[in-house]
Amino acid sequence: GAASLVVFPEGQVLNFLSGKPNPLRQKLYIPGYLRAANEPQLLADLERTRPGAIVVWPRTTEEYGPAEFGVDYGREVFDWIERNYERSAGLRRARLYILRREVATLRP
Repeated sequence: GAASLVVFPEGQVLNFLSGKPNPLRQKLYIPGYLRAANEPQLLADLERTRPGAIVVWPRTTEEYGPAEFGVDYGREVFDWIERNYERSAGLRRARLYILRREVATLRP
């Protein structure tokens, strides 16, 4: 819902500091936890829960193998986020950006 926050690839600290819950069943999106095999379930969870805000944090994860969320792993999830959320004004050029759900309907 509108009061929820999801952070990719990991962001439990942001959830705690903001007081906004992560509505998804899966809470960690680093390589090994987010795999091609479970990406469809995560996409279905995103569709079902429609988080109020999504943060894509440019934290590299090379210590787990693939280094960049949306490039080396989690590409379908990243593409879904880009199709269904708008980047916040003022952060368009930053590597860290926040995406908010602006409309109630999502595009498949």
